Amino acid sequence: MENENHNLAKKIIYWANKGFEISYDIVNQIDNGNQKDVDSGHSPLHTFTVYVFSKAQEDYIYTVSHDDPIEALKDGVAYCEGEFKGYAY
Repeated sequence: MENENHNLAKKIIYWANKGFEISYDIVNQIDNGNQKDVDSGHSPLHTFTVYVFSKAQEDYIYTVSHDDPIEALKDGVAYCEGEFKGYAY
């Protein structure tokens, strides 16, 4: 697991050096207006929204929510790997 997380961090740094910043925010779903979903168990208390920011476009080019922060970051890396194959490691 530790090695996997280290590789994930290296990939995030790699994409940052190519001009694509991968990050996430923690979103409290009660604060986001989803009290009933949290109370009923349909939504976790916190979700993690991954963002891929393009420095060249000066805008976010990908966002999606996940229940796990590591999965959110992996998704951001997978997006870059899929969309920008010419940069492949």
